[in-house]
Amino acid sequence: MQGWPDMALPYLAAAGVSKAQSVQALDGVRDRQIQDDLQSWLNLHRFYPGMIHRIGELLASEVPVYIVSTKEGRFIKALLAQSGVDFPSERILGKEVKRPKYETLRLLKEKHGVANIWFVEDRLPALAAVKAQSDLTEVQLFLADWGYNLPADRELAREDPRIHLLSLEKVVQKFDQWR
Repeated sequence: MQGWPDMALPYLAAAGVSKAQSVQALDGVRDRQIQDDLQSWLNLHRFYPGMIHRIGELLASEVPVYIVSTKEGRFIKALLAQSGVDFPSERILGKEVKRPKYETLRLLKEKHGVANIWFVEDRLPALAAVKAQSDLTEVQLFLADWGYNLPADRELAREDPRIHLLSLEKVVQKFDQWR
């Protein structure tokens, strides 16, 4: 993963394709697959064990739950619907919002007038970006150890007093404590 830009970008340059064009092409392939055979695309995805149940519990609670993602919101909505979760569309903030996650957290903080926000993320750079915001110091930062990160990222999270390393097992425990 660390060498990916050095490896991939020369191929894009040789093909005369920009990074933005490659992202658009990938999105187009996914869009066509979804349009041609939505069910097959949905069948390729699985939620981590216990997560659908926990999402349902959170939605039934008084806590405003949001999904903030770099994926398109419509894909998230389709995946949740397939699993029987009727997640409010207005609380799925995907790629289409076109703003950094820390800005979305800032807007949610203002909207709900809360300081206690739990931000669970699987990419350490996204957590670091939130950590760098002086007005978001009370946001609890969690690195999901099952996502897009490497052992070195998890070690950095262990060493950072502001970032909590989170395993699937801990997710269940944390939610049980919260209830």
